[in-house]
This record gives sequence, structure tokens and C-alpha cells, in this order.
Amino acid sequence: MMEKAVTPFTMAVTLTYGSDTQEQHDAAKVFHYRHISSFLKLLRKRAFDLTGQNGQIRFIACGELGSKKGRCHWHLVLFSQVNLTKLGEFKQFPSGQVVAEEAEIISVDRKRRLHWDAWPYGFVVIQEPDQDGIEYALKYAVKDQFGMEKSKATMRETKAEAYAAGYFRASRNPPIGQPFLDKKLAEWLQELVLPVSLQVNVPEYRGYWYPVGALRKRLLSGLHFINESCKVKRGKQAPQARALRATLVDNENDLERFEHGTNDKEEPEDDFEQNRRIKRADAIEAIKREEGRRIRASCAGLAVCEACAANLPEKEFERYQKGVSKAARDCGGFGNADAAFRRRKVPNPFCALGATQRRIQAAQKTT
Repeated sequence: MMEKAVTPFTMAVTLTYGSDTQEQHDAAKVFHYRHISSFLKLLRKRAFDLTGQNGQIRFIACGELGSKKGRCHWHLVLFSQVNLTKLGEFKQFPSGQVVAEEAEIISVDRKRRLHWDAWPYGFVVIQEPDQDGIEYALKYAVKDQFGMEKSKATMRETKAEAYAAGYFRASRNPPIGQPFLDKKLAEWLQELVLPVSLQVNVPEYRGYWYPVGALRKRLLSGLHFINESCKVKRGKQAPQARALRATLVDNENDLERFEHGTNDKEEPEDDFEQNRRIKRADAIEAIKREEGRRIRASCAGLAVCEACAANLPEKEFERYQKGVSKAARDCGGFGNADAAFRRRKVPNPFCALGATQRRIQAAQKTT
């Protein structure tokens, strides 16, 4: 709702897979995020063709595994600078009649199925992008996470895990909601005032937004800057600074950030974030090990691989052949020459790739 408040056009849409083709049938069995990537790429291209500008569409996407039939489908909220209903052709399902009126595209009861040429894998259902419509789309992003947490050590834990949301992705630069927060901070800075608490009123949203995580830190740092600016310009704290401070006294980190702008006693990463970083580091290291193994197998020895040999100029290839023959004679045979060359732990000088740093490192690890 924060993102919607600063975006001209918002759409809550469900993307499902049909059963007309084998491709559609297979796609409903496994989450294919590349389909969402292609969908967003096409919309952005159409938006660019319409406006001549990039960065016109931001999104939140959640993949859900249906609890009844076990079919994968996607719930998205799209935030756009251009009217999304103008980015492609909509047809009624199953009649195929073209839908031209924007009011007929949106489904109030979430049952109006349409074909959208931007989504060739099945049909779409577009909800009213109000709080209820957005909640309907996004509840799938968190319902199974909470369900799994609360279902631990109970009879329903297995089912909760089986139907957990398979994917959750969102625009990150900047994070969803941050443009609204920055706009709000700019308004408060212009008036040199502070809110009485961290509960922020969001247009068209029932209740208040209570920030957490990175946006909470950004909000507190912004409020610190406003308060300090007021001290410089007016010689005193901003109005309501005392009331805001009173709501933060129970949280040392929040109070520290509001008073000083930064917090040297940041809370440690939670287990999930820490594990994610560890897994990513392990994956990168595994890729490097595999690349090193491949280099040692094909490029760190005496023999030049076929790809390199094929690309060598004629004179270079002749030099390579003479070099191999001499090395083979000196070591009593090609196999012995290759082993001797590896023991020197230097990359093959005849290789078309040359002695790159990566190849040198790989060769030095050769046993």
C-alpha cells in the first residue's frame, strides 16, 4: 500500500497455467521463475515502447502450490508508471472475445478469467488493487511461512511444509515501500516536524504501518536528521521530539539510532540471513572448485584441448606440435611428459588462453 501511494498504476494479478498444451501442463508441476522474468521483461519493453523511458514497472511476486490440485501458480502486485491494462490485449476466457474496457478487465469476485497476450501459458485473474485485493495476493507469500512456524511439532507440520510458498521475489532497488518512506521524510523535513511514534499512516490502508528491518533503520536515521536540522535552524529540537523519544526508550537500538543517526551496537543477523550468506559463499566456492578442476584437467597439463588447438594460428600450432614432441622425447614419452609438466605447476604455455591469473592459480593446485 505504501508503494501504491506513490505509483500511478497498481495491479494485483494471479497468473495460472492452462492444460491446453504439454508445456503448460508440465509448467504447473514445478516453479518456473523464468516465466515471471519473461513476463516482466515483456511488460517493461512495452512500457518503454510507449513512454521511451526505462524503470517503469516494479513488482512483488509469490509462487504458490495449490492445496487442492497441487498446481503451481503466481500472485503478483505490479506498480507501474503507465497503465498496465494498455500493455497488451485481453480476451475473455474461454470465448476469446476482446475486452477493451478497463472496468471489464478487473475482477471484483476474483473469478473473471482472461487471456493476456503477455502471459502465454494460461489465463490471468486481475483483482481490484485495494487493500483487500493486495492482501489476497500477498497472503500467500506469508501464510505458509507462519503456518510452518506455528505447525512445528504438530500433526499438520508435514502438510504446512508441503504447501509452502515456493518463491517470493520483489524489486529491491530501492526496496518496495522505500519511495513512500523517503517522500514522507522529505515532507517532515520541509516542515521540520516529527511524528509522535513510529506508527505511520498509509493512504487507503486500514490501521498503521509499523516499520521493521532496513526500513525501520532508514526511518530512524531520517528522523535523526530532521531533528538535527531543526536544532541548527531554530536552535531547538523539532516539535514532538520528546514524545517520539518516549516511545523509543524501551529499545536501545532504536533510541541510539534516533539520537545519533547510526548504531554501533547493531543487532546480529538473524539465523536465516546468516545461513543464506553462508550457503551463497559455499555455492560460490563450489563453483570455483569445479572451474579449477576443469582447468587442471584440460589447461594445466601439457596437452592443449581441441578447442584451443582449433583456434591456434597455423604457425602457433606448428610451434605447439614441436614443443610437445620435444617435451615427450625429454621425458621418455607423452604420458610422462604430461605428468612432468603438471609437477611444475605452471599452465600450458601453448594454450590459446594464455597464462591468466585463474589458470596460474589452478595449475599451482595441481597434484
